[in-house]
Amino acid sequence: MKNIRFMETVLRDGQQSQIATRMPISDMLPILETMDQAGYHALEVWGGATLIQRSVS
Repeated sequence: MKNIRFMETVLRDGQQSQIATRMPISDMLPILETMDQAGYHALEVWGGATLIQRSVS
């Protein structure tokens, strides 16, 4: 039987939401120990959504 491992993305999604845009680390720190104790395989916290502006000639 294979193990199922969970990756939590709530901190990443908080960074990318239109309401939270760029949530500061000070908002994340209080919950990190609790999330670590939950036993997640990984916590994804880096938001890759960026705005790229191009000039079109």
